[in-house]
Amino acid sequence: TRQINDMITQVQRETRTAVDTMRSGNEKVRRGRAQAGQAGQALDAIVAQVEQVKDWVGQMAAATEEQSATSHQMARNVEHIATGAGLVATEAGQIDRSTSELMRLMDEVVQALRRFKTEQETAATPQTAAARADRAAVPPEVHAGQPGRRHTA
Repeated sequence: TRQINDMITQVQRETRTAVDTMRSGNEKVRRGRAQAGQAGQALDAIVAQVEQVKDWVGQMAAATEEQSATSHQMARNVEHIATGAGLVATEAGQIDRSTSELMRLMDEVVQALRRFKTEQETAATPQTAAARADRAAVPPEVHAGQPGRRHTA
């Protein structure tokens, strides 16, 4: 009987050890499940943040593409403006040259008029002055078309 008693005691001890081990294992499984749940929630949060970052990157890519297109358009516009400015500068140079030529021609006309006036004044002697006075007394239709002819009364 003692031997049976020892065996029963041993079985009870081993049973307690097994129960304690099972309880410990169950506790570890429960903690593992809790940690797995937390890890799952953390992964869900990470996935949500990755999706948000992906959306931001997409928006930035679209904005960058739009900005690039705008920059190219601006570069083309600046190029057109530069071309137009070059044409305006060329035309302004031509206008400047034409104006200078026109001024030169006007100076020649003024000089010619001065020479003509001087020649007329030099040629005007007392006799031609008297002839002019005579002509002034005669109505214009009388000597119209007859330059230089005197009308004698």
